[in-house]
Order: sequence, then C-alpha cells, then structure tokens
Amino acid sequence: SNPVTRLKGSALGGIMCDALYGHLIPFLVISLSLNDCSNAPFVGFSIFLSAGIVWQLFKGIRNIILHQIDDRKNDKKSGLKTFVVHNGALFSTRMINFIIIPLEIISFAFFLWAVSLNLSSFYLVFIAFLIFTIFARKVWRSWTAPSPRDTKNLLFFLNDFYEIWMPVAALLYLCFANKWFILLLIAHLFLFHKMFIRIREDLIDIKNNIGGLLQAKKT
Repeated sequence: SNPVTRLKGSALGGIMCDALYGHLIPFLVISLSLNDCSNAPFVGFSIFLSAGIVWQLFKGIRNIILHQIDDRKNDKKSGLKTFVVHNGALFSTRMINFIIIPLEIISFAFFLWAVSLNLSSFYLVFIAFLIFTIFARKVWRSWTAPSPRDTKNLLFFLNDFYEIWMPVAALLYLCFANKWFILLLIAHLFLFHKMFIRIREDLIDIKNNIGGLLQAKKT
C-alpha cells in the first residue's frame, strides 16, 4: 500500500477515516434513502439525522480506538503511528471512558427520542438495557474497585444494545405494524441464536450480583 495514502498510519486520520466509512456514511446513505422512499413523513427527521450523525461518529471512533488498543503491539512492530501508539493505551482508554462514551450516550439518547416520536416509547428499551447492564456488569465497581474485566466490559457495553437489543426491539415494533414481519423476526433469532447464550450468562450474573449486594448489606 502507498504510505502516503494509507491513513491507518495517521493518528487522527486513521480513526476519522474508519469512523466515516464504517459507520457515519452508511448511516447517512440508508437514512436519507429510506426517508426519500417513505410514503409517511418521519416526525423529527432533522433531529434524528443530526443526533444520528454525532452518535455514529463517536460510535465509530470508540470502536476503532478499541481495535487499535488490541492491535497496538503489532502496529508498533510495523512502525505504524496509530492514535493508540501515539497517545498510549491508558490515555486512549480514559478518553473512551470519560469523553467518548458519555458523548455517545447523549447523542444516542437524542437519536432514540426522535425514533420514539415515530415508534412510541422506543427509548424505554434503552432504559431497560441500561438497568440490565448496571446489574449484569456491576457498574458500581467502576467507582470502587474495578477489575480489568469490569473495565473492558464497560468499554464495549453499548455494542450489546446495538447488536442484540435494538434489532430485536425494532423487529417487535414492526411485527405490531405488520404481522408478516414475524417471519423476519424468526429468521433473525435463528441466524443470531448465540445472543441467547449471552443473555443467559448476563441473567446468571445479575442473579449473582444482586445476591452479593444483598449479602453485603446483611453483613
């Protein structure tokens, strides 16, 4: 590859390029296309689009930085000055925890609000997910005695909603609008059946974590 045009070797250019082509641009293409083809007006589309752009940008930046954290040793050997190689894994992780994830959640909340103007109370799915995550991941440990596993889980926890919760919730809403979407829901659950294993593990963690909290209060 041409070292001049290979943006992976650029600290800022690498993460921005990946966030744009992998997340933001596909979101724009799909959103604008569906809005043009839709017979019914999308209420709050400007808010939906604006919040979605910010959300996808921060989502993409978070994912590529996490990828670079995992790849930093190989990137150093290859002589690539990625964002993580340039700034360090600790700085990059703290930036994700204290800047990127909060901004991602805020922009996604506005995005969900715009969606909820068209799909009634869709935001409640995200609230349920956050409550679920608090107990499954022992989020309170982040401010007391976080373990490396706890920290890593929190870096990726939003992906669980995007990849597991949100598609199923959207398909359920569509099923209420048109019963034929049940076939698509069944196909989705069949193709991505491993999500049930993850949910089962999370439910076991929730049971154990709540039990631990109750036991700690008694003592």
